[in-house]
Amino acid sequence: MELSTQTVDKILEAMAPALSAELERVLQEARQQQEEEFLRRLESAVHEAENGIMELAEAEKAELRAQNEKAVSDACDRVSTEMRNQFQEILRETINQLEADFARQSQAAAAQWDAEKGRLQDQLNLWRTYADGQRQLAESGSQAEMLTRFLNLVEPFAAAVAVYVAKADGLALWKSRGKGAFSDLVSKDTIDPESFFKPLVVRERTVAAVCAVPPYAVEPLDFLSACLGRAIEAFGMKLQTPVPRPPAFAAPVVSSSPSSAPEVPAGHGADEKLAAEARLAARLLVSEIKLYNEHDVREGRAASDLYVRLQKQIDQGRDHYRQRVDIAAASHDYYHEELVRVLADGEESVLGSDYPGPLTR
Repeated sequence: MELSTQTVDKILEAMAPALSAELERVLQEARQQQEEEFLRRLESAVHEAENGIMELAEAEKAELRAQNEKAVSDACDRVSTEMRNQFQEILRETINQLEADFARQSQAAAAQWDAEKGRLQDQLNLWRTYADGQRQLAESGSQAEMLTRFLNLVEPFAAAVAVYVAKADGLALWKSRGKGAFSDLVSKDTIDPESFFKPLVVRERTVAAVCAVPPYAVEPLDFLSACLGRAIEAFGMKLQTPVPRPPAFAAPVVSSSPSSAPEVPAGHGADEKLAAEARLAARLLVSEIKLYNEHDVREGRAASDLYVRLQKQIDQGRDHYRQRVDIAAASHDYYHEELVRVLADGEESVLGSDYPGPLTR
């Protein structure tokens, strides 16, 4: 049977609260299920997103790490290359600097050695000059020769040097060497304080002096001047040493054999020695007169009155000659010969008419 519409409406109206409640419950359950499903899906999506993000982060981290490692490696390579280049450059500069320093030090050492070697060579040459100078002065045959040798020895050590000899009016200029002006007479008080001046004193008497103008080397001048003083003193003593008499002539030995040659007399060699020493003594004495009186010698030769001008000196020389030489044993007057040869230049007439002539036995 069919229900009427009202009946149905009534039934639905009566059932509406229950249906509404049931519908509400079903909707609530469906909503809850949907929410739970949403939450599950959301959690799953979040989890998946987190995993994806973590994976992406790890990948990016790995990529960054790789990039960083590469960058660090590249940077290290660049730094290593730069450092290596800088090291090579510094090493090259250091080597060049060391080589330059070594070259400079080597040049300085070589220059210093050359200077030291030159100094030692100069010192050696100076010592040789000292030794040879003493020998030359000691072996001089006259005072004029001695003074000439002295000037030759000291000439390299001064711009100009002069020798003065003692005369009655003071120290008179004998000879000079070099480019320098020297006065005719000199004394310690008149000499320039900047000049070298050394008087030569023999037995408490000034016999000569040495003078030099700047620049000069004090040590060699002083040493050689002292040598000259000693040589002059030794020469004076030599002049005063008597010439020994020859031994008495021995009688010739006659052999009993007719074929035997006669023997040479024993005194023949000694007689020749006496003559040689007498000649040497005369030459030394006359040379000394000429040395200290050159001006008077020139004037006397010109005026032919040498003996008048130099009588005192000639007579004193004659006395020394007599003291040294045994006139009775000598064959002739060597003193007279040297007066003519040295003072008179070979012309006996320039000695003058007052000259007594040679001494005969």
